Amino acid sequence: MDPVAALQLEVLFVAAAMLVAVLMLASIRADRRRMAWLIGGLMLVGGLTLAAVAARRTGDRTLARLAVLEEIPRVGRPGDGFVGSDACRACHPGAHASWHDTYHRTMTQVTSPESVTGDFDGVTLENRGRVTQLKRRGDAFHAITPDPDWEMAHHLAGRDPDLMGAPPMVDARVVMSTGSHHYQSYWIPSRNGNRLINFHWAWMHETEQWLPREAAFLRPPDSARLHQVWNNQCIFCHSTDGAEEFAFDDSGGIVFDTSVAELGISCESCHGPGLEHVELNRDPVRRTRLHLAADPHDPSVVNPQKIDSGRSRAVCAQCHSVSMPTIAAGREGRRFLAGELLEETRVLIRGSEDKYHTEAERAAWRAARDYLEQQEPGYFAGRFWPDGMIRVTGVDHSAMIESPCAVDPSFTCLSCHSMHDYASPADMLHPGMDGDAACIGCHSDISADLAAHTLHPVGPQSPSCMDCHMPKTTYGLLKAVRSHEISSPSAAVARATGRPDACSLCHADRTLEWTARELERGWGIAPPAHLSETERTLAAAVRWAIAGDAGQRALVADHLGDPPVRNAAGTDQWALPLLAHLLDDPYDAVRSIAARSYRQLTGLEPADPIAGWTVMAEPEARAAAATARLERHAAEPFDAAGRPAWNSAEGRAAILRLLDGGFDVAAFRALVSQRDDRPIELRE
Repeated sequence: MDPVAALQLEVLFVAAAMLVAVLMLASIRADRRRMAWLIGGLMLVGGLTLAAVAARRTGDRTLARLAVLEEIPRVGRPGDGFVGSDACRACHPGAHASWHDTYHRTMTQVTSPESVTGDFDGVTLENRGRVTQLKRRGDAFHAITPDPDWEMAHHLAGRDPDLMGAPPMVDARVVMSTGSHHYQSYWIPSRNGNRLINFHWAWMHETEQWLPREAAFLRPPDSARLHQVWNNQCIFCHSTDGAEEFAFDDSGGIVFDTSVAELGISCESCHGPGLEHVELNRDPVRRTRLHLAADPHDPSVVNPQKIDSGRSRAVCAQCHSVSMPTIAAGREGRRFLAGELLEETRVLIRGSEDKYHTEAERAAWRAARDYLEQQEPGYFAGRFWPDGMIRVTGVDHSAMIESPCAVDPSFTCLSCHSMHDYASPADMLHPGMDGDAACIGCHSDISADLAAHTLHPVGPQSPSCMDCHMPKTTYGLLKAVRSHEISSPSAAVARATGRPDACSLCHADRTLEWTARELERGWGIAPPAHLSETERTLAAAVRWAIAGDAGQRALVADHLGDPPVRNAAGTDQWALPLLAHLLDDPYDAVRSIAARSYRQLTGLEPADPIAGWTVMAEPEARAAAATARLERHAAEPFDAAGRPAWNSAEGRAAILRLLDGGFDVAAFRALVSQRDDRPIELRE
């Protein structure tokens, strides 16, 4: 019997017994002593019954968890020096609690009613001709789905499983999850040791809907579904001290025996193995001496705030960088430990040979580039802009070290971020570091007269230092994300690299020529040597949104619904036809982002459906719904009140409006015909 049904039956039994007891009591009112004994006996029986129910329920949950632990990578390795986060709680309750509230902790979890956010209650999902049914059985989460081992075997053989006919179906238990902030992915056990293979759907928290997992990434429309193995693709940054570990069976096949010190990013990811620290501090005299010391730093554990900047940065860089194991570390199976320099175990991959100072370094970079591109075609284009600036999120250390600020050895990730003293677990910034205070603490000369530097009014509606010098030009998690390479906007760089500049993203109704002129007039930044007719007459954001590559379209689609951009450029009025067009973009990710901005501009809640349209609708239905919306918004009255820039033919042409306010269909169609359809995959 289903455990939930069994529990319900037991509760009904107890309730019935109590009802019978009440009726019996009513019949023996005269004998109070007998009644007292009977009440006591019934209370004892009822209590014991409820206790038995609770004990059995707890036992069921324990057995369910033990069953899951049999399927996932082994947690904990005796003798490796790691003790687990629970060992930290008694002495460091505050630090443990603040860590416990972060998305680092919940990066990877065993499935349970507390950890699973997706809807498994009898849901049927269909994509690319494959049907999956989701079931919840007590505390267990199941998917009746194509056999992941069968699919993986075809994938590893270079065949698309979707083209191999009807797959064998399995009733698989979903045993592990990754992510808990933006969306949550799930993993299914394999018959190959403790290998875990991705479940093909992800639960999107904002819209509270299932989305095919491949649609959560920016990938070419004709890409096959994702077939990934947690043990060798996610383990190193989504767990603590993960070791892939595998052996060969008698037939030469690989059998995984993967292990981790702890699931998720735990205390020891940043502070190093804690066994020595725990053992030494069993001595109360030592603990007292440390507490009374002028500098209470304990050398038996790593504190990223107390070590040199290179080692401090490396704690974050072990995951938040474009890097790969050194040959020696790979051969020896050696993994990064907090307190080491990154180069002891990993090679940092920079985006351009121009980032290096000697010819020997540049030659080594070119050799590494050729090797990486051979192993993974598109390796660099999927991670870097043409000038070597990081294009995807999650590797912020690689961006930060290219910044002028990083020349100062005291500048580290912890200059802005904190793992314990943060305003919000969403970005883990020190309190007050989400605005100009993050910059003017060092740039005091600018803070004396901020308006003189920014040439913008100072106030809550004005752009911050970060909006101009750390614009949202990196991509990931279905949104535009703030760049961590601190730089100044440049129309010339935007033109040369295709990376949208901060001014044109915020002033989305202005041309690149306008941006170039304002940057030269206000800050002496050199303009491009030449601008095309389109760059002089059409708003740069409009051009990127319609004719740009898929990455550019995604960035601008996100900005068009962003409140600061809406305020600066009035996108509520003129951007709806553009977003309606992007609802039919070839890329799943672009459609999802356009839908979010469309909802924002039209006042729909994140989970509200857009009538007649879904992200994964059939192409014909999707195109018809998007076209109908485009035509409707194009025909709506255009109001230029309060926008002097729109009261001229040039100003209106920049946003595809005619002088009479009508939508410029001819110019729009010409722009669509110029769309950059070269395949692009951003490897966040």
